[in-house]
Amino acid sequence: MRLKTFTAPTLAEAQAALRRALGEDAIIVATDGGGGKSVTITAAVERPDDDPLGLPEPPGPDTDRDRHPHRSGVGDLAADLERAGVGDALAARLTATVAALGLDDDPVLALAAALDDRYRFQPLADRAPASFGGAPLVLVGPPGSGKTVTAAKLAALATLSGRTPVLASTDTVRAGGMAQLAALAGVLGVACQALAGEDAVAAMVGALGDAPDSVLGGDRIAIIDTQATNPFDLYDMAKLGDLIAAAGGEPVLVVAAGGDAVEMAETADAFAALGVVRFIATRADMTRRLGGVLGVAEAAGLRFADAGISPHAASGLQPLTPVALARLLLPGAPSSTCVRRDAAREFAA
Repeated sequence: MRLKTFTAPTLAEAQAALRRALGEDAIIVATDGGGGKSVTITAAVERPDDDPLGLPEPPGPDTDRDRHPHRSGVGDLAADLERAGVGDALAARLTATVAALGLDDDPVLALAAALDDRYRFQPLADRAPASFGGAPLVLVGPPGSGKTVTAAKLAALATLSGRTPVLASTDTVRAGGMAQLAALAGVLGVACQALAGEDAVAAMVGALGDAPDSVLGGDRIAIIDTQATNPFDLYDMAKLGDLIAAAGGEPVLVVAAGGDAVEMAETADAFAALGVVRFIATRADMTRRLGGVLGVAEAAGLRFADAGISPHAASGLQPLTPVALARLLLPGAPSSTCVRRDAAREFAA
């Protein structure tokens, strides 16, 4: 097995360079920079025993189809997207983008190129200190979205990236609202605070900074779990807006994958009005119809951040790149499950 990287302005150009150099058997193991000024793909290809140069032999006309019967080219992409719960109109736009890009071999890579062309990707869970920025992360979302567990996962990743996380929760009214986060924080060995209202949030953030009016200083990062909010209740949303302003941080939407696509889109649009620019989709490992996740990005132009792929704190979030999202969306691809397990192993390492 040998690895090689390819960098180009777009994912489609990087894929084309990859195929020219390594052939169709090359396996993409990582992507970086999706949605930015350039994209880098790292690919692996088996080195045949009788080929000292390691050049891959092109497969016969039916070899790939025999190995992966579901992969018959992009002609089946529309049907794959329908099975994933993607609406007809959006599926048509994505397949039209694939056609315009001229990608007609691998449906996963073709869809990845179309996603890269249409959406923006800005992961939090890439284990790089810069991915967390300097402002507090304020997790927002409707009931049952998985904010509390996601807060613990982000705290674990912040620790792995060299930051010092401070966990806090404003869910001080609901019975047991604070207990779950406190238990998770105890397992992680990090501090956890209960914050009753925006004044307490502002005081905590100020205390963490180098000055009374500072946001945060040094390597510390505040991760604030908020009370579940009804996105269609104007009073609740106004209170949440006040809390976000008091924190001076970035609100990150947390939604459960697999929900109704229309409801998810309307929810995203409501939270975008509070300044949300990126979102995390939880329970991707338990969902086979992820079309609603696209609706979240489509409705309000939100950026894809991460996906929940396991219940484990240290390995529970996968950065969403165009290729990773394409693999999750295509339920027939054999790598759809493997990508979740491989990501878990990588983060646990």
